[in-house]
Amino acid sequence: MEHRFQSIIISVVAISFWAISTFAYGDPSLILSLSFDEVADDGTVMDTSQYGNHGTIAGSPALVDGKFGKALEFNGEDTWVEVPHHDSLNVRAGVTVMAWIYTPRYNGPDGADWQGIIAKSNTNRSYSLYTEVGGGIQLSTTGPQISDSSEKQFSLNEWQHVVAQVGDGTKRYWINGKDAGSIPFDVLLPGKVDQASVLIGNTHDTEPPENPDRHFLGLIDEIRLWNRVLSEPEIISQMQSGTASSIVSISPASVKSPAVGEQLVLSLNITGGENVAGYQVTVKFDPTALKYASSENADYLPASALTVPAIVIEDTVTLAATSLADGSGGDGTLATLTFEVVEVKPSMVHLLDTLLTNELSISLRPRVEGAEITRLEGDVNGDGVVNIQDLVAVATSFGQFGENIAADVTGDGIVNITDLVFVAGNLGESAGAPSVWYGELEEPLTKANLQQWLREARQINLTDPTFQRGILVLEQLLAVSTPTQTMLLPNYPNPFNPETWIPYQLSEAAVVRITLYDVTGSVVRSLDLGHQAAGYYRSRSEAAYWDGRNHLNERVASGVYFYHLQAGEFSATRRMLILK
Repeated sequence: MEHRFQSIIISVVAISFWAISTFAYGDPSLILSLSFDEVADDGTVMDTSQYGNHGTIAGSPALVDGKFGKALEFNGEDTWVEVPHHDSLNVRAGVTVMAWIYTPRYNGPDGADWQGIIAKSNTNRSYSLYTEVGGGIQLSTTGPQISDSSEKQFSLNEWQHVVAQVGDGTKRYWINGKDAGSIPFDVLLPGKVDQASVLIGNTHDTEPPENPDRHFLGLIDEIRLWNRVLSEPEIISQMQSGTASSIVSISPASVKSPAVGEQLVLSLNITGGENVAGYQVTVKFDPTALKYASSENADYLPASALTVPAIVIEDTVTLAATSLADGSGGDGTLATLTFEVVEVKPSMVHLLDTLLTNELSISLRPRVEGAEITRLEGDVNGDGVVNIQDLVAVATSFGQFGENIAADVTGDGIVNITDLVFVAGNLGESAGAPSVWYGELEEPLTKANLQQWLREARQINLTDPTFQRGILVLEQLLAVSTPTQTMLLPNYPNPFNPETWIPYQLSEAAVVRITLYDVTGSVVRSLDLGHQAAGYYRSRSEAAYWDGRNHLNERVASGVYFYHLQAGEFSATRRMLILK
């Protein structure tokens, strides 16, 4: 128990002082990570870096128990793994190559001085790591040909952790976490010039690669490759951790952003955990979209688990906890995180340095899965809500074309009726038109426009449910755009000086006139509005307007006035007050 407690304290101190270096599977500098725990039936070897540089088995290397999980056993003659070239595998300023190996020999077959662990290219050589006849390891790269093997030897017939790196003007070796020698080496690596595949258990030194001169004999596990120089603490941490079969993920994997100022709660889940006694996770988020608010340890570990206070550094937050009780297993939730929405925009939440520990304080690296924060479909103005304002934004953008136009909901490069219908299809969560739409339909959401949009939408042969719901919503908008009765409404403002607006609504088309009278019944002014369609005329852009002048264009005096609406057979009168 005392050893266990000391290990916990050491882990907590390491978390606090190393600031949780980002060297796990979400780290963009990790360009290849082959645990050999996942080998498909077709011989595909899965890469757990974010680049998906999966390899393919050549020959028939055996899948056996490894240092962590499974390893591949190479026969030293005709077995290897080939990873096709991808630009992510190129290195320029620095590289760190790492592996666990178990071999009965230092040299290659048939008297060759080397056997290959991992290699990329030959003439434009980015990195070729060998065991060599003298008992050490050697990293060969483009540059001066210097006899620069490690100063120390590794042991045969037992698991050995080997690391070689170039960068910062130095070539350095590590064996089992200890410095195994270094030399000055101020040479840039080939970068994009090297277009060769990456070989595991073989090299590019001979053509064809089936030539057995430098094939590896023995077991290889946990191949990891970075395009930078790792620090000593990072190397030691990597050496002590394998790849677990479990998955740590953010849930939900895809979520629509709430409105600005509202909270977004994400769960940190684990799937397939085995004897988990602790965890450490660094969560990376977009600070222009989200602001970290809080986090809580969940119920996967016992309630007595020691939780380390969250470490927040700009765009990352690190969570860690460990338990003195028995380890947990299965699926569950490790922790929950709460963010405040800063801006409604698409963004990603990544998991970086992710470790699981068991009761023996052995660290394993699970597979990780991040999450995406998406914008609400149809939320054109980015306020986190799809409403009438978004319809207006699309309608007023008709005809615009190009890239990254907010109103181009379908992403086809042009704003048209299809975008408008899709926005309509995302209004609310039900097909019913909310009553708040009544009286809110302003330009360009007029009855005439709604009728035109419906005609165009019905001519588009789209069976998409959202599109069809959009047509239904437009039909409902059209329905509420036609009043059931004609009315003269109170003017605004009232009292007023010197101008006012006179709203009304028409249940059917009519010739409209508004006549203004003083208290003696004399006509002050007539507003002939002409023939108007059925609809609401409430906004300042649609209601009748009186500037407070009579038919001689003179300002009228303060006092009570009356306004009379004549629309077809309908008539009504209301009172207004000018107060100067």
